[in-house]
Amino acid sequence: MVFHSEYADVEPVDEPVHDAVLGGAAARGDAPALIVGVPRAASGKILCRQLRETS
Repeated sequence: MVFHSEYADVEPVDEPVHDAVLGGAAARGDAPALIVGVPRAASGKILCRQLRETS
């Protein structure tokens, strides 16, 4: 069975996925980047810091 999305196709990027998704996250500062649960969210700045610490 083939599933089709109601959304338009996404164009591939010529960079690693983590760079495409998180590349500008730190520049967005305290704006929510990942919603963890109500009322908790992680900003791009926090998410990038945590990823650097665990890498």
